[in-house]
Amino acid sequence: MRSFFILLLFLSGMFGSVSTAIAQAEVQEIYSQRPSVLRFQTRNSRARLTPADRKLENDETWSKNKLGMLRFLASLKFYPKNYQFYFLGRDAEPLFDLATLLFAKDPQMRNRLHLINVSRPSHLDPNLWKYLEQEGFSEKNAAAGMEFLMIDTGMRGTIPDFIRTSAPEGLREKIHAHFLLSANVHYPSSRAFLSTLEPDALRGDVRDYENQILQFENLDYFTFSVLSYQSIQGRWEGLTGPSYQAPGSSLHSLMGSGFGMGHDLLPMATDRNPEGAARVQRNLFDFAQQPSSQGEFLRMIKLWERLRKAYQKSALVGSSEFLLSEMATIWSMSQKKDFMSEAVVRDALDLIRKNNPFSTTLRLPTLSMIKELSRSQSCETSVSRKTR
Repeated sequence: MRSFFILLLFLSGMFGSVSTAIAQAEVQEIYSQRPSVLRFQTRNSRARLTPADRKLENDETWSKNKLGMLRFLASLKFYPKNYQFYFLGRDAEPLFDLATLLFAKDPQMRNRLHLINVSRPSHLDPNLWKYLEQEGFSEKNAAAGMEFLMIDTGMRGTIPDFIRTSAPEGLREKIHAHFLLSANVHYPSSRAFLSTLEPDALRGDVRDYENQILQFENLDYFTFSVLSYQSIQGRWEGLTGPSYQAPGSSLHSLMGSGFGMGHDLLPMATDRNPEGAARVQRNLFDFAQQPSSQGEFLRMIKLWERLRKAYQKSALVGSSEFLLSEMATIWSMSQKKDFMSEAVVRDALDLIRKNNPFSTTLRLPTLSMIKELSRSQSCETSVSRKTR
């Protein structure tokens, strides 16, 4: 018992030190003033690369993450034009920045991209819905046909679930989500992203790759998480500040396992690195300008556009025949060194089942149907070549 009280005194002193550090930091910023990645368009960013920049550029895991993000972002072209895309900061900030760069020459698509910040500490703020309505989440927009897609890294969907359930009734069914990895049965994942990191994720259980997402989220950010929303000069703004001890830290593990306390009780004052965040943005800018990146993005977009057209045609006639045929054709393109066509088909089925972007009751083809038709198409092609 004496040891227990000694530990409590130790922790009390530790919390006092952290609280003092937070009070001294006095960091409170307006989230919407986060620097734009487009500022690098007016600079010769590569000419000023530092050793730290080059280290990031040569990091193999980060290179896979960038390519995986690019492949995921191409799937946004499947969604109808009435969909608006809301990237949830802070974790989805790299996705938003890369999307901004990749769709820079597509003004219609670019105007559908939005960055908002709803965090664990701020989602219970009484002004949350004033902020969201300002950003476009409104019954008026929903009545006009607008749909809202929240984009995040993953995984449980706590914030999207809360936004959906707390939304006005006329808006609720118009709100959707799409993750890199979803452990939530209501939201789709991206095997195009995950299998770029780990090829086995193409057909495995996506939940086996949560560590890859946690590693992805361990990037540098310009700001702390948003803690509250306040009206400033006629606009509702997210105000950032020191928030929580990161899950997985030694202190979090001690408190979580020893006393049943959650990470939301543990303040953390060092979860912010503007210099490192600028380095990530600069690297994404350079990546998006590379011809190989632009070529891969265009290739992926073409696959998604083919599937969208086939889906729309099938929906029009009330039969999945056209979608099945196109999925089988794309599936047959998959080879050992190029598995993206299969990943796109799998992602499309997941996306349609869970988000139903065209609001149809079309019965979707199964994977077994797609594989069988793909084999049949391959045999017919082989016979045709032999008889020429």
